[in-house]
Amino acid sequence: AKVNRKYNEFYHSGAKEGDIVGIYFNYEKAELWFFLNRKCCGLAFSNIPTKEILYPACSLAVNAKIQLIPRPDW
Repeated sequence: AKVNRKYNEFYHSGAKEGDIVGIYFNYEKAELWFFLNRKCCGLAFSNIPTKEILYPACSLAVNAKIQLIPRPDW
């Protein structure tokens, strides 16, 4: 997989409490996109191997909370 960013350049500054982080995976194009508060942050990954089973996961900081919404209506 390729990461769509330059060396030492952050993809995004991050999210804060109350923000909505969206993830869009296009299986046919093997691309993953992120959204913050419904605004597209751009292509995050491309050429993702799609012949294998993919498992979604979330990584959080200590004492952080998350609410997963399978498919919000936006």
